[in-house]
Amino acid sequence: MEKTLLIIICILFLGCPFKNDRLGEFYIFNNSSERIYFQGSNTEYLTSSIYLYPELFIESKSRGDKVPVYEDEKNYRFIFFIWKESTIKRYSWKEIQQNNIYDKKYSLTLDDFRKMNWIIVYE
Repeated sequence: MEKTLLIIICILFLGCPFKNDRLGEFYIFNNSSERIYFQGSNTEYLTSSIYLYPELFIESKSRGDKVPVYEDEKNYRFIFFIWKESTIKRYSWKEIQQNNIYDKKYSLTLDDFRKMNWIIVYE
Protein backbone atom coordinates (compact mmCIF):
# COMPACT_ATOMS: atom_id res chain seq x y z
CA MET A 1 0.00 0.00 0.00
CA GLU A 2 2.88 2.39 0.76
CA LYS A 3 4.40 1.60 -2.63
CA THR A 4 1.12 2.46 -4.33
CA LEU A 5 0.92 5.76 -2.48
CA LEU A 6 4.48 6.64 -3.48
CA ILE A 7 3.74 5.86 -7.14
CA ILE A 8 0.55 7.92 -7.04
CA ILE A 9 2.32 10.93 -5.58
CA CYS A 10 5.11 10.87 -8.13
CA ILE A 11 2.89 10.19 -11.13
CA LEU A 12 -0.02 12.46 -10.33
CA PHE A 13 1.86 15.49 -9.25
CA LEU A 14 5.23 15.05 -10.91
CA GLY A 15 6.87 15.95 -7.66
CA CYS A 16 8.99 14.41 -5.01
CA PRO A 17 7.26 12.64 -2.12
CA PHE A 18 9.82 14.06 0.32
CA LYS A 19 8.44 17.60 0.30
CA ASN A 20 7.43 19.62 3.32
CA ASP A 21 4.48 21.95 3.88
CA ARG A 22 1.58 19.57 3.32
CA LEU A 23 -1.64 21.49 2.67
CA GLY A 24 -3.93 18.49 2.96
CA GLU A 25 -4.65 15.08 1.56
CA PHE A 26 -7.52 13.69 -0.44
CA TYR A 27 -9.17 10.35 -1.01
CA ILE A 28 -10.93 8.88 -3.99
CA PHE A 29 -13.97 6.81 -2.99
CA ASN A 30 -15.40 4.28 -5.42
CA ASN A 31 -19.14 3.94 -4.83
CA SER A 32 -19.75 2.18 -8.15
CA SER A 33 -20.46 -1.50 -8.61
CA GLU A 34 -17.13 -2.27 -10.27
CA ARG A 35 -13.40 -1.68 -9.91
CA ILE A 36 -12.14 1.64 -11.24
CA TYR A 37 -8.75 2.68 -12.54
CA PHE A 38 -7.47 6.23 -12.32
CA GLN A 39 -4.61 8.29 -13.60
CA GLY A 40 -3.53 11.86 -13.00
CA SER A 41 -2.55 14.17 -15.83
CA ASN A 42 -1.34 17.67 -16.50
CA THR A 43 -3.54 17.98 -19.60
CA GLU A 44 -7.30 18.00 -20.14
CA TYR A 45 -7.06 15.38 -22.91
CA LEU A 46 -5.65 11.90 -23.06
CA THR A 47 -2.33 11.79 -24.86
CA SER A 48 0.15 9.08 -25.72
CA SER A 49 2.17 10.13 -22.65
CA ILE A 50 -0.61 9.01 -20.29
CA TYR A 51 -0.38 5.38 -19.31
CA LEU A 52 -2.65 3.10 -17.38
CA TYR A 53 -0.89 1.66 -14.37
CA PRO A 54 -2.69 -1.56 -13.40
CA GLU A 55 -1.80 -1.06 -9.73
CA LEU A 56 -3.72 2.23 -9.56
CA PHE A 57 -7.19 0.87 -8.95
CA ILE A 58 -9.88 1.08 -6.30
CA GLU A 59 -12.22 -1.81 -5.66
CA SER A 60 -15.99 -1.39 -5.75
CA LYS A 61 -17.47 0.25 -2.65
CA SER A 62 -14.11 1.16 -1.16
CA ARG A 63 -11.66 4.00 -0.61
CA GLY A 64 -8.26 4.50 -2.17
CA ASP A 65 -5.10 5.60 -0.41
CA LYS A 66 -4.63 9.12 0.95
CA VAL A 67 -2.90 11.37 -1.57
CA PRO A 68 -1.12 14.40 -0.09
CA VAL A 69 -1.15 17.87 -1.63
CA TYR A 70 1.83 20.11 -0.94
CA GLU A 71 2.41 23.86 -0.78
CA ASP A 72 4.20 24.05 -4.14
CA GLU A 73 1.15 22.43 -5.79
CA LYS A 74 -1.33 25.01 -4.51
CA ASN A 75 -1.75 26.66 -7.93
CA TYR A 76 -2.08 23.39 -9.85
CA ARG A 77 -5.16 22.14 -11.58
CA PHE A 78 -5.42 18.48 -10.58
CA ILE A 79 -6.80 16.40 -13.45
CA PHE A 80 -7.88 12.80 -12.97
CA PHE A 81 -9.22 10.35 -15.52
CA ILE A 82 -11.27 7.40 -14.26
CA TRP A 83 -12.15 4.25 -16.16
CA LYS A 84 -14.45 1.45 -15.08
CA GLU A 85 -12.99 -2.01 -15.43
CA SER A 86 -15.57 -2.78 -18.12
CA THR A 87 -14.28 0.15 -20.19
CA ILE A 88 -10.69 -1.07 -19.89
CA LYS A 89 -11.81 -4.52 -21.07
CA ARG A 90 -13.92 -3.13 -23.92
CA TYR A 91 -11.24 -0.95 -25.57
CA SER A 92 -7.53 -1.23 -26.17
CA TRP A 93 -5.35 1.35 -24.46
CA LYS A 94 -4.49 2.77 -27.87
CA GLU A 95 -8.21 3.27 -28.64
CA ILE A 96 -8.71 4.92 -25.26
CA GLN A 97 -5.87 7.36 -25.90
CA GLN A 98 -6.73 8.12 -29.54
CA ASN A 99 -10.45 8.60 -28.91
CA ASN A 100 -10.14 10.28 -25.52
CA ILE A 101 -12.29 7.61 -23.87
CA TYR A 102 -12.86 7.77 -20.12
CA ASP A 103 -15.78 7.29 -17.77
CA LYS A 104 -15.17 10.39 -15.67
CA LYS A 105 -12.75 13.29 -15.62
CA TYR A 106 -12.14 15.58 -12.68
CA SER A 107 -10.38 18.91 -13.10
CA LEU A 108 -9.95 20.41 -9.64
CA THR A 109 -8.19 23.31 -7.98
CA LEU A 110 -7.05 23.40 -4.37
CA ASP A 111 -10.18 25.43 -3.54
CA ASP A 112 -12.32 22.73 -5.19
CA PHE A 113 -10.71 20.11 -2.94
CA ARG A 114 -11.43 22.20 0.12
CA LYS A 115 -15.08 22.68 -0.90
CA MET A 116 -15.37 18.92 -1.42
CA ASN A 117 -13.86 18.28 2.02
CA TRP A 118 -10.87 16.61 0.33
CA ILE A 119 -13.00 13.72 -0.95
CA ILE A 120 -13.62 12.69 -4.56
CA VAL A 121 -16.53 10.26 -4.88
CA TYR A 122 -16.95 8.24 -8.06
CA GLU A 123 -20.44 6.80 -8.40
